[in-house]
Amino acid sequence: MSMTPENSARRWRDLSSELTPEQVEFLGERECDPDVLVRITGNPDYRVDDNILLSSARRYAGDNLAAAMIDDVPDPAGAVKVYGWEDPDTPDAFRLFSGTTRRVELGHGDGIEVTIRGAQSRDGSVEERGILVNGGSEDPMATDAARGLAAVLLEAVDEIDGWATQ
Repeated sequence: MSMTPENSARRWRDLSSELTPEQVEFLGERECDPDVLVRITGNPDYRVDDNILLSSARRYAGDNLAAAMIDDVPDPAGAVKVYGWEDPDTPDAFRLFSGTTRRVELGHGDGIEVTIRGAQSRDGSVEERGILVNGGSEDPMATDAARGLAAVLLEAVDEIDGWATQ
């Protein structure tokens, strides 16, 4: 008696019913243009072939199954966007999330975005929550923009502190 699971998939499309629409679209794009990564990287070893597509589809299907087993974990408080589970088939499974984003205009089309980000473990606990600051300018920041940035940072901190008491 063989203990090897039956896996009759010969092409990645044989597994498409176990993939998300985004995964199917991604693999389909790579199938139609197998040299896209070669053009981006200049490395001919990055040409996509049928074996790579099938291996990717199998990995996606396995991750999707494992994620479905922990999909009942509620989203973190204040999460605006929750991303897919990473390492879903391990005890260390986690997913990233983002919360509120606030923007401070600096003028000349430049701005700074302050986003709450975090990581949630498979038991639902939030392991990490912090603030991500993106943007800016090479130009000196005006004092009113600096005050605006300080206010936005304090609002983000207050929001995070509020979740800790929930």
